[in-house]
Amino acid sequence: MTIDRDAIWRITYTDHYDEFVAATEEAALAAAHATYPGQQVSSTRPLTVDDLLQGHDENWRDTDFLFDFSIDGDWLALHFTAAITPEGVIDPVALADYRYLRGIWGDLPSIRVDGGRISMLLNGPAPASAFKVLCDYICDGGPLHRPTYEAVLAELGITDSRSVRVAYHSDRLGSWRVTDCPATLLDYHAGLRRLFTDLGEEQDVIVVEAVPGYPAGCSTWSQWCGEALDIARAEHLGCEHQLFRPAY
Repeated sequence: MTIDRDAIWRITYTDHYDEFVAATEEAALAAAHATYPGQQVSSTRPLTVDDLLQGHDENWRDTDFLFDFSIDGDWLALHFTAAITPEGVIDPVALADYRYLRGIWGDLPSIRVDGGRISMLLNGPAPASAFKVLCDYICDGGPLHRPTYEAVLAELGITDSRSVRVAYHSDRLGSWRVTDCPATLLDYHAGLRRLFTDLGEEQDVIVVEAVPGYPAGCSTWSQWCGEALDIARAEHLGCEHQLFRPAY
């Protein structure tokens, strides 16, 4: 992957400002002069991570917004890039997002890669791709980069040919049904409902045999997305650990 060395430069004039994507201040000023020839520049600065998040939502520091982020001193920790959950389970989406962001931001001075996750310096220059990355995650959740995610699934053995034992409450039978499911469908609600026609519209399947990202007894949370998905995972909404316990 190519490191994203561009920043978003805010160039202010007497009566307005504009923003230009460039790797250096000199390149940004050259683009600005070509756009506004003869106008006097009063200030130039790169946008920070804080600027980008303020632009998305001025209340971004509220607890509800920071559900999958946290502020650690001067740094914004991206918890959705922590590939190992507190329970010691590999999260394939988080692992893919970690690898993708490490690949495009890894050696930038405003990025820290440690503790198994990515952090961003709040007052440091934000990579030009940061606004799209953060907004995409806030709105839709991961994975951020499908090819990286598919490579992680293949590495973990979660392929079209692998079946996983799952359970779901059948609307038709009025009871639990245990059956096999392609592992690649676990986070795809529409696909699960096509496979299991008696699966309710607001129901998920429960993993009976643990696979990376899903301990036994966990819901697949396939009907959730974005912030709701983070809450569902954190609170284990829809899980059935008492019925389907890990087989130790």
